[in-house]
Amino acid sequence: MCRVYPVGTVVQLDTEELGIVLSVNRDKLLRPKVLLIPRDPKARRITIVDLMEKSKDQERYKRNIRKPLQSQQWNAGVKYYLRHLEEFLPAQARASIQI
Repeated sequence: MCRVYPVGTVVQLDTEELGIVLSVNRDKLLRPKVLLIPRDPKARRITIVDLMEKSKDQERYKRNIRKPLQSQQWNAGVKYYLRHLEEFLPAQARASIQI
């Protein structure tokens, strides 16, 4: 099943990480940039990953979206980041995100 993940979609990656889609790659719709949600909801750091990034051997992608998550599947960290997303992003990124 092929899906496009709109900006703001909460996703689970095949690495068991949770993230929020920040931007869509127009050439590869299934390979957006994703803000990773730290396992510790008190962590105040952000990590943004590009799902176009490949492993060192260039054979496969480092991360893949396993599935989008419904709001009842979110943990406290996801809810916190969605509420405070503006604080964690540079101004230019904030302008392009509408959640």
